[in-house]
Amino acid sequence: EKMHPTVFSGFIRGVHDTSPAQAQEMLEQALEMAIFRNHAVYLITAIPINSWASAKLLELARGGEHEAGRFQLLSYGLAHEAIPDGEFSSLLSAINALEKGYLTTIELLRMRFFNFFSQNYFPNDDLRAVARDTIRKLIAEHQSPGQHLWEYELDEILAIGLGSSAPANEVREIIERLCEGIENCRLYAFELGQVIQTLIKNHPEMVLDAVFERGEGRQSIASSIFRERIGFEALSLNEAPLDRVMAWCSDDQ
Repeated sequence: EKMHPTVFSGFIRGVHDTSPAQAQEMLEQALEMAIFRNHAVYLITAIPINSWASAKLLELARGGEHEAGRFQLLSYGLAHEAIPDGEFSSLLSAINALEKGYLTTIELLRMRFFNFFSQNYFPNDDLRAVARDTIRKLIAEHQSPGQHLWEYELDEILAIGLGSSAPANEVREIIERLCEGIENCRLYAFELGQVIQTLIKNHPEMVLDAVFERGEGRQSIASSIFRERIGFEALSLNEAPLDRVMAWCSDDQ
């Protein structure tokens, strides 16, 4: 028997308009039925997300029964905005654990952080940590020959996740994975302009350490990291504060 989730979703919305409690009760019962199971995320987003719905979404993500892409529905109609940062962080961490989950998390974070530069929205530490973990997974798992990084808008995610106050150990790991990926030709530096620019601007010493303090072999990627960029007028090294670069050079100026 074929089920039409759009029709049932509209029915749930209609019930919610007159009785939110009854709509949730119907939704809870529906999600226990096999016929509705594959459409669980879609149906949950039919009504405003409350604490029960948030907990259910986390349960679904941790269960691994649904592919990560289904949770991208939370970016439609600003459905995610009803979920507090703490609960949203837990949900995104669970999505990140799914196959290619970081791609969905990027879209959800991008929508969550959309107004970061223009409004007084300051994500909590947990959500910032998720942003860093998502960047780490992107750098660690991406294959440039098969998928283009420039398809993703990362500005807000990078600004929030890799700001100057980001934990040094996490930043170093991201830089190390970035360098390894470029060395192994798994990543193309010219696609990573946004990431490299943010790292050099906020953590120049760590980038310089990773490139120049690992022997002659690592220096072979210096040109790729500091020069190869698409859509940027200046060299990426120009993003680094001059005084910090000079201090790092010390007696080798």
